[in-house]
Amino acid sequence: MATSAAQYGWSTGSAPQVDSIVVFQPGDNGAASGTGHAGWVEQVSGARIFISEMNAPQSYVVTRRWVDRPAPAVRYLYAPVPR
Repeated sequence: MATSAAQYGWSTGSAPQVDSIVVFQPGDNGAASGTGHAGWVEQVSGARIFISEMNAPQSYVVTRRWVDRPAPAVRYLYAPVPR
């Protein structure tokens, strides 16, 4: 996901930012071992991020949670700045 995002004007990186998409690799921070997971970053507090996500832990339900110390492989997609 992070690799193809750049083709559409999204910057990527390893630093969390509010209003970015967080991409968890398979098995990281509770993500499914076969698919990984993504969420929306709502808050950043030191090494913690507060995210909203869907389908975890319950299908078709939006949940919110703090993630303490995201795994090193976690990547963020930063929204393009409107021109």
